[in-house]
Amino acid sequence: MLCGVITGVRTQLTQRGKILIVALDDKSGVVEVTIYNELFEQHKNIFREDEFLLVVGKVSEDRFNGGLRITAEKVFDIATARIQYGHKLEMDVACTIAPAKLAEILQPYRHENGLPVSLRVTPQGIPCTLQLGDAWRVAPSDELKYALELHLGAKEVAVEY
Repeated sequence: MLCGVITGVRTQLTQRGKILIVALDDKSGVVEVTIYNELFEQHKNIFREDEFLLVVGKVSEDRFNGGLRITAEKVFDIATARIQYGHKLEMDVACTIAPAKLAEILQPYRHENGLPVSLRVTPQGIPCTLQLGDAWRVAPSDELKYALELHLGAKEVAVEY
């Protein structure tokens, strides 16, 4: 499993058909990942430069150039990776938030396979964690994080892995 930001995308025609070569940068280096056409066709909308990509695949010896070859078996954009590998979306909120306001903000981000939402509150100086029901699972996007911070004053909004 590896992840990074896509810094380059190119297509190549081979004997096995069309493949996509994606350059991923994780700030420690850049690696090229081969994505065969079947996988590319399923996820073609996520292969854009400057976007996050998580790859699950195989590493093998590249006999052509003497290095290593990485072949993708699964790929995820950031939102899908958060849902796939995250356990919950947590945040600190004031005890005075209106439940209706919280519901209004979460509503557009509800996702039946999303992450459960946990609220850390401190009523009368006693720290508590409230877990919202499964009906309020969300797709944890950056837009949701910003909405929670802006409209609810939520702090430390983060996905727990």
